Amino acid sequence: MSSTTNDRSERGQILVIFAASLLVIFGIAALVFDGGMMLLEKRDQQNAADAAAIAGARFLPGNRTDASAQAVAIATENGFTDGVEDQSVTVSFPSSGRIAVDIDNSRASFFAGIWGIFEHNVDSRAVAVNESRPLGPFGILSLEERDCDALFIGGGGRINSNGDIQVNSNCAGSAMRLQGNGEVVVAPSVACNIVGGFSAGGSFVNTCPITTGAVAIPDPFLGMVPYEPPIPRNGSGTIIYPATPVLVSGSPQAVPTGCPGSATPATDASPRLCRFNTSGKTWRLFPGYYPGGLHFQSGMFYLEPGIYYLGGGGLNMNASGASLRSVASGGTTLSGGVLIYNGDHPTAASGDISLNGGSAGVNLLPMQSGTYAGMAIYQDAAVCKTVTLNGAASGMTVRGVIYVPCGLAKFNGNGGSITTDQIVGETFSLTGNGGSLRVLYDDSFLPTLRLAGLVE
Repeated sequence: MSSTTNDRSERGQILVIFAASLLVIFGIAALVFDGGMMLLEKRDQQNAADAAAIAGARFLPGNRTDASAQAVAIATENGFTDGVEDQSVTVSFPSSGRIAVDIDNSRASFFAGIWGIFEHNVDSRAVAVNESRPLGPFGILSLEERDCDALFIGGGGRINSNGDIQVNSNCAGSAMRLQGNGEVVVAPSVACNIVGGFSAGGSFVNTCPITTGAVAIPDPFLGMVPYEPPIPRNGSGTIIYPATPVLVSGSPQAVPTGCPGSATPATDASPRLCRFNTSGKTWRLFPGYYPGGLHFQSGMFYLEPGIYYLGGGGLNMNASGASLRSVASGGTTLSGGVLIYNGDHPTAASGDISLNGGSAGVNLLPMQSGTYAGMAIYQDAAVCKTVTLNGAASGMTVRGVIYVPCGLAKFNGNGGSITTDQIVGETFSLTGNGGSLRVLYDDSFLPTLRLAGLVE
């Protein structure tokens, strides 16, 4: 056989091998390229379905028509329109508070056509629900993300919590630190979840199971409780100040300077501290705007239901001689519901909130309805001050939520007890000798908001 014949045979074999290789190459290309395009389409489609379902859920359970229209509109905004280019967007309602969005789309293949696969079908489904939910399973939440000792418990104080203790700090050494001879006692199934590390010293007794490396919990009130100053500062509207305090008992006395109805009341243009140093007297106060803050030095004070907005100055209550109680309108016993709102002011410096029980008492119930239902103390995120509750020799009750997104939430239980339901603070500390902080985590006193979220 001649060399020419051998060459032709070899070239023929090479062509066959090359042709077969091309089939393999195109097959791999079909898997890689077409598969990648399907994954990309699936991702975009799922994102569109998720967004559409959440948007529609906000209208449930009462308005399915608007819920469906909104879901379809959001799907269209994200590139998927029912009936266009083999796309379908289907909205259904599995239950009264749930909405399902199914998106189906067919797209032409590229290399897979050599195998007879000329199009791919991609479908995604999202189900969202609009329901009432409590704001997290925690009794105490420290929001600080980096500092060590973000949650510090020292001295001989005792904390008793029915809800989880959560620390968001990633400090490896001591995001949460226990020091002294106190106690941390928790209910069954309650845990201490820490993003960073844990340290303990002294003879501290701790019954809370420690989990480090936990996942951080975002601020549950961020974006949920809007900043709503009670007065306009844009040149329009009318400023409405609180009603004049009423002297309920005790020898006659004029309303103190700086307080509503006094000879020189605080105004937005001229903020002044409203200070009560009225031993042996009982006053009834009313909600509203207090530019310059409040100071209860001595006396008994009934707080009528509503929001007490502190425009600078903060709030201070002395440890002896003063007593604070939320009451129903016109009442004298513990009832009603109030919110101490520590806000800001263009010219008046912001102040701390300091409630000192002493031999007197502090008994406050949270707001019962509206945006701030379930909240007793709310410090604006722009006001980075300390909120102190000092039980001292007597008991102190501030039911509901204490919210300090910027600043220290500080508790001193020297011989007395402090009772609340949930604490959210940037940082947290409990010190004292023999006192206790009880975090009840009672659902009936906590905020419950209607939230739209994915369930499938």
